[in-house]
Amino acid sequence: MVSLEQHPWYWRVGVVGLLLAALPYLGLCWFAVPAADDFFYAFESRDRGYWAANLFWWEVVNARWAATAVLTLHPLLLEEWMLFFYRLLPVVHLTGLVLAARYFLGSPGLPPLSSPTRWWAAMAFSLLYLHRLPTLAEGLYWFPGAITYFWPALLLLIYFRWANSFYQGVGKHKGWACALLLLLLSGFSEVGLLLAAGINGVFTFSAFRQHRHRRWWWLILSLLPILLLFVLQNTSGNLARADKYADGGLLANSVMMTGLQTGRFLLVWGVNLPLLAFIGWIMLQKTRPTKSPLPRWLWFLLLLLPIVLAVFPPYWATGILGQHRTLNLAWIVVLPLSLALTMLWPAFFARDFYRPWFNTASRVLWIAFLVGLLVTGNSLQIMSNIFGGDTAIYAAQMEDRYRQLKHTPEKEIFLPPLLARPKSLYVPDLTRENWHWINEGWARFYQVDSVALTHPYPAEKRSEVPIFDVFKK
Repeated sequence: MVSLEQHPWYWRVGVVGLLLAALPYLGLCWFAVPAADDFFYAFESRDRGYWAANLFWWEVVNARWAATAVLTLHPLLLEEWMLFFYRLLPVVHLTGLVLAARYFLGSPGLPPLSSPTRWWAAMAFSLLYLHRLPTLAEGLYWFPGAITYFWPALLLLIYFRWANSFYQGVGKHKGWACALLLLLLSGFSEVGLLLAAGINGVFTFSAFRQHRHRRWWWLILSLLPILLLFVLQNTSGNLARADKYADGGLLANSVMMTGLQTGRFLLVWGVNLPLLAFIGWIMLQKTRPTKSPLPRWLWFLLLLLPIVLAVFPPYWATGILGQHRTLNLAWIVVLPLSLALTMLWPAFFARDFYRPWFNTASRVLWIAFLVGLLVTGNSLQIMSNIFGGDTAIYAAQMEDRYRQLKHTPEKEIFLPPLLARPKSLYVPDLTRENWHWINEGWARFYQVDSVALTHPYPAEKRSEVPIFDVFKK
């Protein structure tokens, strides 16, 4: 059993380093504010009622029934308490990430960890994930983005443990549990379901290759996500949404952009100081050769597959480049694959690479890992926004807008543009045109005729796709 606490220097430095690295993400929760889609979910639930709103989203907008069931219970409906609960939710999400990571790290086949070490490893995994999360603002601190793209990431971690347990022959009912979890995942994110299908495909390949007795079960579990995706794509809400995208369905563009994004994010995630330092630290430990369950070439191919599954289908459906929220889900698969590949590396060469000088190098890499988590990536962006004052200005101005709209007797409201738009929090804002779908959401929620900016943001490009024309009826 691996017990990090038996090595006092690594344990003390590791615990302090992770606690410091977690502070920026926790501190940013205080500045989270509702924007954009938040208002649509809130006013539809308020005006139609909870069940009617869920039915409306299913029939007209999309088939993410599980995500919608959560989103229509929106903090905005709590009025005076809305900001308190809106800012509490990212804390809940972060806590859920650590718990899901700890559960995942108990998967059969992974190195057994002592309880304190497993908690530490869960924190380290969580911070590595947050460090290079492609879209932090829309993936964690924005309620619709968190439910649609962050919660499915947690479900994928749980699913991997259940699937791995079933593959290892632990728990005869795990196959049914995996099927039910796939059904739940289908209600949150189509991309999450595709990634689960990819995981199932790997287990199926390995099960047939090794003549496992449950290989036919795995074939069924591989086909189930495809069946669910076919059903979801033909629901009235998804069909109506697909009609809004004129540039969808262009094969050449989709393939080109998939290649571009795959190369881009492999580079972004690969040039990652804390991950590279942690991988180096793992490689320098005394390891015994372990037989790899998959061919070497397949492990490297698996690093590409999640990105392709997260980019090609959304781009094919919409033709819109730049919405990287789906890649938040790809990263939750690529990260553990990278670490698994690292831990299996002696098996590829069938020898032990330990050398005496590794002890000194290990300490250097340990420090680089912890320092990198704090001063690079998203953590650096958050600290820059907080200490530069942008997050406080942004949150204060948004709160002023809420108060003004709630108490104004006027029906046509003009608001000044935001003075600060911190990258770690900002999601698309109001426009000068009161007919824009974001403006429509604000106006409908606050029950005024129109809301618009006094003047536009300089040189800002916006999507003119009328995704929410249905709300204007």
